[in-house]
Amino acid sequence: MMRTLRTYEKSNIKRMYTKPLPFNNKGRGFLIITNQQMIFKHKPKLGDVIYSLPLIKHLGGGTLYLDPVSPYFKNREKEWIDKFNWLIPLLAIQPYIHKVEIYQGQKYDMDLDKIHTTSHLTKGNKVSIVENNFIAQNVDFQLWDGLPWLRSHYTDLRTTSSLFANSKFYHNDTVDWCYLLETGSGFTGTFSEFVGFKKRVGKTQIGFLETNTALDLLALINGCNTFYGNQSLPLAIALGLGKKCFVEESPIYPNCIVGDYTKL
Repeated sequence: MMRTLRTYEKSNIKRMYTKPLPFNNKGRGFLIITNQQMIFKHKPKLGDVIYSLPLIKHLGGGTLYLDPVSPYFKNREKEWIDKFNWLIPLLAIQPYIHKVEIYQGQKYDMDLDKIHTTSHLTKGNKVSIVENNFIAQNVDFQLWDGLPWLRSHYTDLRTTSSLFANSKFYHNDTVDWCYLLETGSGFTGTFSEFVGFKKRVGKTQIGFLETNTALDLLALINGCNTFYGNQSLPLAIALGLGKKCFVEESPIYPNCIVGDYTKL
């Protein structure tokens, strides 16, 4: 039986060193990482958690608490506990996440929901969610290495060509999906999203590739060559893995422009 709360913790190896950062237009910088690991807290949504990970990684990693209480999802705490528990195994295998669990009033150092004090969710604003996480915490975004921030322990090879995902939100009706589909393409997401996508595209032979866990989804996306989708959790994961992504960019919230991103 699945427990209501899950906790994943890695051994805490104390370290103190100086890590050189890449060259940028301000010259060479240095980040001092000590044995004091930071403690972070984040509220919903799942994709937003993925986009906060570059900042956590940049700051040396630490503990991440997932808070199911959100002013944007009132009285839905149980739903978000379930969703966070689903996501936790994916977060736990990232080497810079030393512990991840549901927030229950513990002390923390950094509130990642300060992103809402930035231009995040300003209509039409193209500052990426990743950059706004840095801005919210007064961390120089120019010092971020820009490298993929997710890894998978295994690869699902059910599709090695193109993988599609399309949630019911953040659409752009100028995108013609039909010419993008090719033999061997697969669709990931919920089955209702798959049905909705086929209605938008018309008759197509694209197959539905079911995933039950966050690790399954991570492995499936890890196995594709190219990812096509709109603003969604699968897109966040694909960008985090460094996949080449072609995006149905929302004209209202075009704020996922990071990594190997091409607007359709």
